[in-house]
Amino acid sequence: MPATIGDLASVLAATFTPRGGIGRPLGEESHLVVADEYMNLNSRLAYHYSLVDACLSDTPGENYISFRFEGGGASQGRRSLRACFLEKCLVHYGFRVDRRGDLVNAWFRKAPADQTAERLDLLGRLLACSSQLDMYMTGREAMNWFAEQFILGNYAFRQRD
Repeated sequence: MPATIGDLASVLAATFTPRGGIGRPLGEESHLVVADEYMNLNSRLAYHYSLVDACLSDTPGENYISFRFEGGGASQGRRSLRACFLEKCLVHYGFRVDRRGDLVNAWFRKAPADQTAERLDLLGRLLACSSQLDMYMTGREAMNWFAEQFILGNYAFRQRD
């Protein structure tokens, strides 16, 4: 999506703001562990961090998805709005969510394998399309629009004529 000068300036300003040694350095490795019924993704992309831990089996009581997301390159306000976007989408799809500032923790538990697999697919789409979304979060109205579009399946956030 095209960004305005203000959107880019928000990211650049946050990039040069001291973070007091908080967080991992830019460019650290991401890790993925995959087994027959288990997956753990520990991902560092640019200035945000995400974690997906999941078990998918034929036994619904053993199935779960744990998700954590934090950070970004934009201002704290825009990162928090992206977290609100994530929360709104995740709640819509049946996740329990705890959001604090730009930190999102979410869980989906004890569902049949097909539902758990659908939620994992959805979570992958959510991570892919929200990667740099903090840059576009200019206010609550924008956040709500992006959440509505995601829920409608408009993952590229194309404007409709």
